[in-house]
Amino acid sequence: NIAVGESALYSNTTASNNTAVGYQSLYYNTTGTLNVAVGHTALVSNTTASNNTAVGHASLNANTTGFANTSIGYTSLYNNITGTGNVVGGNLKTTSVLVATSTVSAAGNITGGNLSGTSIVWTNGTTADNATP
Repeated sequence: NIAVGESALYSNTTASNNTAVGYQSLYYNTTGTLNVAVGHTALVSNTTASNNTAVGHASLNANTTGFANTSIGYTSLYNNITGTGNVVGGNLKTTSVLVATSTVSAAGNITGGNLSGTSIVWTNGTTADNATP
Protein backbone atom coordinates (compact mmCIF):
# COMPACT_ATOMS: atom_id res chain seq x y z
CA ASN A 1 0.00 0.00 0.00
CA ILE A 2 0.96 3.59 -0.60
CA ALA A 3 -0.59 6.34 1.52
CA VAL A 4 0.25 10.03 1.10
CA GLY A 5 -1.73 12.63 3.03
CA GLU A 6 -3.25 13.04 6.46
CA SER A 7 -5.36 9.99 7.42
CA ALA A 8 -4.98 8.35 4.00
CA LEU A 9 -5.70 4.58 4.35
CA TYR A 10 -6.36 5.28 8.03
CA SER A 11 -8.48 2.18 8.79
CA ASN A 12 -6.46 -0.29 6.72
CA THR A 13 -6.21 -3.73 8.32
CA THR A 14 -5.35 -6.44 5.78
CA ALA A 15 -5.91 -4.59 2.51
CA SER A 16 -3.08 -4.60 0.00
CA ASN A 17 -2.05 -3.04 -3.29
CA ASN A 18 -3.91 0.25 -2.69
CA THR A 19 -2.77 3.76 -3.52
CA ALA A 20 -4.26 6.65 -1.54
CA VAL A 21 -3.12 10.22 -2.17
CA GLY A 22 -4.88 13.07 -0.40
CA TYR A 23 -6.54 13.93 2.90
CA GLN A 24 -8.65 10.95 4.10
CA SER A 25 -8.47 9.15 0.76
CA LEU A 26 -9.51 5.51 1.31
CA TYR A 27 -10.04 6.44 4.99
CA TYR A 28 -12.42 3.59 5.94
CA ASN A 29 -10.87 0.95 3.69
CA THR A 30 -10.15 -2.18 5.72
CA THR A 31 -9.80 -5.11 3.30
CA GLY A 32 -10.46 -3.68 -0.18
CA THR A 33 -7.57 -4.25 -2.59
CA LEU A 34 -6.28 -2.78 -5.84
CA ASN A 35 -7.94 0.63 -5.33
CA VAL A 36 -6.55 3.97 -6.46
CA ALA A 37 -7.81 7.13 -4.75
CA VAL A 38 -6.32 10.51 -5.64
CA GLY A 39 -7.87 13.63 -4.13
CA HIS A 40 -9.31 15.01 -0.90
CA THR A 41 -11.70 12.32 0.49
CA ALA A 42 -11.61 10.21 -2.69
CA LEU A 43 -13.08 6.77 -1.89
CA VAL A 44 -13.32 7.88 1.75
CA SER A 45 -16.18 5.49 2.64
CA ASN A 46 -14.80 2.44 0.83
CA THR A 47 -14.56 -0.52 3.19
CA THR A 48 -14.18 -3.83 1.35
CA ALA A 49 -14.58 -2.98 -2.34
CA SER A 50 -11.75 -3.60 -4.78
CA ASN A 51 -10.58 -2.49 -8.21
CA ASN A 52 -11.92 1.09 -8.01
CA THR A 53 -10.23 4.17 -9.42
CA ALA A 54 -11.28 7.57 -8.06
CA VAL A 55 -9.54 10.76 -9.15
CA GLY A 56 -10.79 14.12 -7.93
CA HIS A 57 -12.12 15.75 -4.78
CA ALA A 58 -14.77 13.46 -3.17
CA SER A 59 -14.80 11.13 -6.17
CA LEU A 60 -16.67 7.89 -5.29
CA ASN A 61 -17.21 9.46 -1.86
CA ALA A 62 -20.01 7.19 -0.57
CA ASN A 63 -18.78 3.97 -2.20
CA THR A 64 -18.54 1.15 0.35
CA THR A 65 -18.76 -2.15 -1.55
CA GLY A 66 -19.19 -1.18 -5.22
CA PHE A 67 -16.29 -2.56 -7.24
CA ALA A 68 -14.62 -2.00 -10.61
CA ASN A 69 -15.72 1.65 -10.89
CA THR A 70 -13.73 4.38 -12.62
CA SER A 71 -14.59 7.90 -11.53
CA ILE A 72 -12.66 10.95 -12.71
CA GLY A 73 -13.69 14.49 -11.78
CA TYR A 74 -14.86 16.66 -8.90
CA THR A 75 -17.50 14.70 -6.89
CA SER A 76 -17.96 12.21 -9.74
CA LEU A 77 -20.01 9.16 -8.67
CA TYR A 78 -20.35 10.87 -5.28
CA ASN A 79 -23.45 8.91 -4.18
CA ASN A 80 -22.46 5.53 -5.59
CA ILE A 81 -22.57 3.00 -2.75
CA THR A 82 -22.81 -0.51 -4.21
CA GLY A 83 -22.83 0.10 -7.97
CA THR A 84 -20.28 -1.80 -10.03
CA GLY A 85 -18.58 -1.36 -13.39
CA ASN A 86 -19.49 2.32 -13.79
CA VAL A 87 -17.28 4.74 -15.72
CA VAL A 88 -17.74 8.49 -15.17
CA GLY A 89 -15.53 11.31 -16.38
CA GLY A 90 -15.78 15.04 -16.64
CA ASN A 91 -16.40 18.09 -14.53
CA LEU A 92 -19.32 16.85 -12.49
CA LYS A 93 -20.18 19.62 -10.04
CA THR A 94 -23.12 17.90 -8.43
CA THR A 95 -23.89 15.27 -5.86
CA SER A 96 -26.45 13.77 -8.19
CA VAL A 97 -24.44 11.60 -10.51
CA LEU A 98 -26.55 8.58 -11.52
CA VAL A 99 -29.24 9.29 -8.89
CA ALA A 100 -30.18 12.53 -7.10
CA THR A 101 -29.99 11.58 -3.44
CA SER A 102 -30.87 7.90 -3.15
CA THR A 103 -28.62 4.88 -2.74
CA VAL A 104 -27.05 3.95 -6.03
CA SER A 105 -26.79 0.35 -7.10
CA ALA A 106 -26.53 0.95 -10.83
CA ALA A 107 -24.08 -1.10 -12.86
CA GLY A 108 -22.34 -0.85 -16.20
CA ASN A 109 -23.09 2.84 -16.82
CA ILE A 110 -20.91 5.29 -18.74
CA THR A 111 -21.24 9.07 -18.68
CA GLY A 112 -19.08 12.08 -19.33
CA GLY A 113 -19.17 15.78 -19.95
CA ASN A 114 -19.88 18.84 -17.88
CA LEU A 115 -22.85 18.36 -15.57
CA SER A 116 -23.84 20.92 -12.98
CA GLY A 117 -26.58 21.94 -10.56
CA THR A 118 -29.38 19.42 -10.32
CA SER A 119 -28.51 17.40 -13.41
CA ILE A 120 -29.69 13.82 -13.20
CA VAL A 121 -28.12 11.29 -15.49
CA TRP A 122 -30.33 8.35 -14.48
CA THR A 123 -33.40 8.52 -12.29
CA ASN A 124 -33.62 4.91 -11.16
CA GLY A 125 -31.13 3.65 -8.61
CA THR A 126 -31.11 0.21 -10.17
CA THR A 127 -30.78 1.21 -13.80
CA ALA A 128 -28.03 -0.63 -15.64
CA ASP A 129 -26.11 -0.41 -18.90
CA ASN A 130 -26.83 3.20 -19.85
CA ALA A 131 -24.58 5.62 -21.71
CA THR A 132 -24.74 9.41 -21.68
CA PRO A 133 -22.41 11.47 -23.91
